[in-house]
Amino acid sequence: MNTELQGKHDQLRTEVLTRILQTLAEQNRAEQELIQTTMRNATAQLAASMELLSRPPTPAWSRSAVASASAWKKVSRKPTRLSSA
Repeated sequence: MNTELQGKHDQLRTEVLTRILQTLAEQNRAEQELIQTTMRNATAQLAASMELLSRPPTPAWSRSAVASASAWKKVSRKPTRLSSA
C-alpha cells in the first residue's frame, strides 16, 4: 500500500511540475512579445524624432505665421461666462 501511495505522489508531483513549467513558458513568451512590441514602438518613435531633428529649420517668417495663427485661434474663441458666486 505504501508503494502505491508513493507512486501516486510521484505522479502528482510530475503533473504539478509539468503544469508549472508550461505556465512559466507561456508567461515568458508573453513577456518576450511585450518587450519586442515595446522596443519596436520605441524604435519607431526614435526614428521619427531623428527625422524631425534632421530637417532644415523652418524660416522665421513661417514660424511667426504659425504663431500668429495659433494666437488668433486662442483669441477668436467665444468668451466663457464666469459664474457669480
